[in-house]
Amino acid sequence: MRRSTRRGLVSGALLAALAVSSEAGAQGFDPPRIQPPTRSLAGTDDTDAIGLVPAQLAFLPGWELRWTHVHLPKGADTLTPARGDAIGFGLPLFFGLSTGVRVESVRPPESTPSPSLWSVNWALAWKLSEVLSYALDLRFWLASDPLLERLDGAVGLGASFALRPSRFAGFSFAARDLNAPKGVHRSFVSGFAIRPLGTRTFEIGVDGSWNPLANQRFGLGGTLGVDVPFGRASVAFRMGDPNAPEGRDFANAWSLTAGVEVGLLTTRLGGGIVAGKNLGGDPGWYATASIGGFKQPGIPETDRAVLLRIEDTPGSRGHVHLLRKLARLGRDPTVRAVALVIKADAAGSTAHAEELADALDALQKKGIKVLCHLEDGGAKSLLACSAADKVLVNPAGGIRFAGFRTQTMYYGTALQKIGVEPDFIRIKEHKGAPEAFVRDGPTPQAAANQKELLAAIERIYLERLAKGKGMSVETVRANIAKGPFVADEAIAAGLVHEKAFDDEVKAHVHKLVGKKLRVEADESEPVAPKTFGKRPRIAIVYLDGDIVDGRSQRIPLLGTKLVGSYTVAEALDAARTDPSIAGVVLRIESPGGSSLASDVMWREAERLSKVKPVVVSMGSVAASGGYYAAAFGAPIYANAGTVTGSIGIFYGKADVSGLLGKLGVTVVTEKTAPKADAESLYRPFTDEERVELGKKVAQFYAVFLDRVARGRKMTVDQVDAVAHGKVWLGLAAKEKGLVDHVGGLDAALADVRARAGLEDDAPVSEFPQEKNGLLDVALDLLGAEAPVPNAAALPKAIAPYVDALAPFAVYGPDQPLALWEGIGTL
Repeated sequence: MRRSTRRGLVSGALLAALAVSSEAGAQGFDPPRIQPPTRSLAGTDDTDAIGLVPAQLAFLPGWELRWTHVHLPKGADTLTPARGDAIGFGLPLFFGLSTGVRVESVRPPESTPSPSLWSVNWALAWKLSEVLSYALDLRFWLASDPLLERLDGAVGLGASFALRPSRFAGFSFAARDLNAPKGVHRSFVSGFAIRPLGTRTFEIGVDGSWNPLANQRFGLGGTLGVDVPFGRASVAFRMGDPNAPEGRDFANAWSLTAGVEVGLLTTRLGGGIVAGKNLGGDPGWYATASIGGFKQPGIPETDRAVLLRIEDTPGSRGHVHLLRKLARLGRDPTVRAVALVIKADAAGSTAHAEELADALDALQKKGIKVLCHLEDGGAKSLLACSAADKVLVNPAGGIRFAGFRTQTMYYGTALQKIGVEPDFIRIKEHKGAPEAFVRDGPTPQAAANQKELLAAIERIYLERLAKGKGMSVETVRANIAKGPFVADEAIAAGLVHEKAFDDEVKAHVHKLVGKKLRVEADESEPVAPKTFGKRPRIAIVYLDGDIVDGRSQRIPLLGTKLVGSYTVAEALDAARTDPSIAGVVLRIESPGGSSLASDVMWREAERLSKVKPVVVSMGSVAASGGYYAAAFGAPIYANAGTVTGSIGIFYGKADVSGLLGKLGVTVVTEKTAPKADAESLYRPFTDEERVELGKKVAQFYAVFLDRVARGRKMTVDQVDAVAHGKVWLGLAAKEKGLVDHVGGLDAALADVRARAGLEDDAPVSEFPQEKNGLLDVALDLLGAEAPVPNAAALPKAIAPYVDALAPFAVYGPDQPLALWEGIGTL
């Protein structure tokens, strides 16, 4: 039995136990409430929950203000249902807390010339999880009638809980007026709701009440709710009146209510008929209205266009969020156009630009028009928008692109001049990472590798751009060689369509769609929960950054993100043990790093894949240790331009004794064995040590080959043939058997949803969660925007030089590394 379900059952037992001690205060009555006529006790999760079961207020998705009026005929002499008005306001807070206030004015039967009974109900609800919530509430009464004066100033204490163990069923329980103030009866209500389809579309509710001291101690009820194209229709039947006079039997205290609510955006209007045996023969009616910060089913919205601004190049997670947002817009039937207003490069790499282009293509296949507006576009923005229906450029802007280049820094002579001697052992010939520290230029093999990789990325780029622009590859290559371009030159080269200022974008959207429609920023309101409890969901586990042993962290000033083996392993374990997670996408954005850390993550990913569907999605780079962690046997998706492979190992250190000597520093070492200081930074390796280290590096390489061979179902020799540190782009990696599919994140998500049997809109959770500092939390509470971590930490002109030396600061001399050196931004 799940922990939340056990907690719910214990809560019910504790609250029910209070009923046993409710024999005190024998004379009194149950103050009437303006009960929402057709609401079920277990299925209500808006502001009406304050008057029903306050614990369900915890599931309120946004703020709401709601008014209800109940009118009964003159002949009605009942307080159940009660006549009068109620107005309530609810608001989600933070840390799972929600609060709300409901003011009621209950008018007595018209045969009793008494003033209204007023009450104020305040509730505080706490959502422990999507399955379980608790609440405490206080009810204050104000009465001027002499017959009810004992209630004036009384305060009742209530407690409740709601349990939603599955998407098909929910249960709620509330204990009202537990302190029995001034003769008020303690009462208890409970509800059970069934959703046969697993969503709110069709719901059956059964409610019950118990008032130990009332003439009619028990009450029963049933509700039926159905979502209809314009809102929701519902029917309710209730029996029992705790304030019925003596002699009125149970069968003569019933009511039947039927009504509808019509929704439009975040506003709802409703009403219906109230009939019953105790209403004097004539029907009554009720009306309700609400406005809030979330949407519920209602009248279909009018067509709209969505405007998305990209002011900073998205990072690895920001890029995923953008892709998921575009996928969500594609599922929205009201969206007719999407306009991207791009102020910086829309993607950080060719692979990310491919994924963004794929997402825009998917919108177009659903009949959604796509427009891009570039302020001063770069290569990635041009590729992302390659097939857009219209590409605009700022009249004073242009396209900053004239072809691809790579720039690699070599520090051999510089390090020698300052007295630093790098000392590395590597496997094998294509593993060029150490070369930058020991040479003044590339080896012939490294130079050939760089040229080959650069030609491959250019070919992928040009073919995709040519397809989107309807040109030949040769024409696109010739046109790009004339760059960079001002706006008019970009139009003449066929790279963009027209010039336009920011304020003209909306007019171009209208022209593109062929009619005027709403153009709004994508600031979508929350949506009323479609299901009870936690829906089965997908987890995206990020492996993004240089791989290190231990915990994930960032290097101050450098802006370098380090992804720790402990952090990722715990995230994978959490995804494996969480029953609400039905499938996992392992999203890799890493050039590698520590081979030991890579193996730790490989093992945890393999364990996960044995119990749940797992798919690997490679972003810009998943090379060396990044590929190591990916090769555990799950299907692998890579973009055509993803950098992957680089299966190889190197090991080494930097001897800084010469530098210290120049500074006048002498290091004296005492040791008990000849090799005790082999990994010391204050001497080079001996010839014997280099031979031994070569053997150990070969062993680490053999383990790497074995892991890949097991995961890819290849022989070790087959893996070795495409390894040796060789780097492949995704398209070639598929041909070599290193990846399974050429495709981006959206394709990987679709695959894992299909394997897990989930719907297209299945929720997604991200692991590991990024931790915010106290400053971020404070700014968030104030509604301010937190600064981007390490943004502008170093001037752009300096950052590449410092970043290239980061391995000396990140990795110790005792760590074998599976790390791709990188050759600039691809």
